Amino acid sequence: EEEDLDNRIYSGRGTVLVAEDDELIRKYTRRILSDSGFTVITACDGMEALAGIKLHLSVARLQGQLRQELDRYEMLEQAVFEGVALAENGAILDVNSSFCEMLGMLKADFCGRRLAEFVDAPSQRRFLHWVESKEKSVIEIALRKSDGTFLLAEIRRKIMTDSRSLWTVRWRW
Repeated sequence: EEEDLDNRIYSGRGTVLVAEDDELIRKYTRRILSDSGFTVITACDGMEALAGIKLHLSVARLQGQLRQELDRYEMLEQAVFEGVALAENGAILDVNSSFCEMLGMLKADFCGRRLAEFVDAPSQRRFLHWVESKEKSVIEIALRKSDGTFLLAEIRRKIMTDSRSLWTVRWRW
């Protein structure tokens, strides 16, 4: 049984360049291809088509480079033994997987909370003074783990250029 070409539904993906000087044909073609799932770049002449190709290739190359950078970042993040927390005004914005493993918690358990919430009671006053002082010194405190036990930790802080603090936590044993 032969399929009726007018009733066939095409679908695709990827990017298509339509170079056509007739505006009506260009718009109609763009619509058909877009409706079929393609990303469409249009040009009204050869020079515009070349510019469109260069731009598309530049964007694709940058996206590829960004993917590679993200992959490298993830690999480095997983290779770090120290726990790292990014904080702003004392509130935790993000933590790495080592930080989560040290305290036996999930990333979601930290975000938006203050690191002081995880510091044992005897160390609270000293820790809060250290945070307010903005000193670059290292402080040793006990952090409460998810199971209720404590982890003796060495915390170092680095103030970033955007006023956020990057804290590294080392397990002391």
